[in-house]
Amino acid sequence: MSAQPSLFKETAASDLLLGLTVELPDLCHCGSTLAVIEADVGPDRAGLRCACGRHRGWISTAAHKFLTETVKRFGRPTEPIRIRVAKTRMAAPPGADA
Repeated sequence: MSAQPSLFKETAASDLLLGLTVELPDLCHCGSTLAVIEADVGPDRAGLRCACGRHRGWISTAAHKFLTETVKRFGRPTEPIRIRVAKTRMAAPPGADA
């Protein structure tokens, strides 16, 4: 008896992250800082979606790798993962260029 081919792709490493809640450093237009990791689209590793439905961005390759390895090693977290942005990437506060 031959094995039937699977209609579903094999579980990818990114599937470990699906549904995890993250806390972002900025507010969504709805006022929330929380987003959920969603499936990858095309070349992007994974997206971030607010509870209001707004797309909040993409997870970088480095962050994706770090989060995947962390979940593999310690399991899925029970609290939101806090994502921070380096100060050099953030805009200067108003009046800083004066």
